[in-house]
Amino acid sequence: MNSRSGVGRFANDVEGRTDKGKAAHMKAQKASKEQQFDVMNKHYKQLEGRLDEMLSRIAKETEEIKDLEQQLTDGQIATNEALKRDLESIIIGLQEYLASVKCQAKQANDECKELQKDKESLLQRLADLEDERNNLEIVAMDAENMRKEIAMLEGALQEQREINESLKDAQGNIS
Repeated sequence: MNSRSGVGRFANDVEGRTDKGKAAHMKAQKASKEQQFDVMNKHYKQLEGRLDEMLSRIAKETEEIKDLEQQLTDGQIATNEALKRDLESIIIGLQEYLASVKCQAKQANDECKELQKDKESLLQRLADLEDERNNLEIVAMDAENMRKEIAMLEGALQEQREINESLKDAQGNIS
């Protein structure tokens, strides 16, 4: 009975260790997702703020429209054309504002895509430059090795010249 519970504890310890590794991995993923969520949440709040502003403006304009309609029904028929122009102006203003917000949202989206392309391009350029730097380091090491070999060969050549000179001198002395 006791040996079984000991084996179970060992198995639970092993599972606990792998669970800790999984937990650390899941925490890292969670942190990454939370960061992405925060960015998206911030963007959402900005858009929500714009929407609230637009809805507030629409509510205000709607209230103004209701006031204008009330004035019309109260007998101000003489000003009907001016009010009609005001209403049309309000509607046009709202339509222009809505179009402007849509345009800004599209522009922000396009800019985001362009920035993403630029980022990918820069990352590729960085990788290419790192490869080029690595290749240049290899060439520099090869050049240094060649310089050392040339220096060694020049030294050997100088020694050979000195030997040749002494042999000539010795031959000249024998003759």
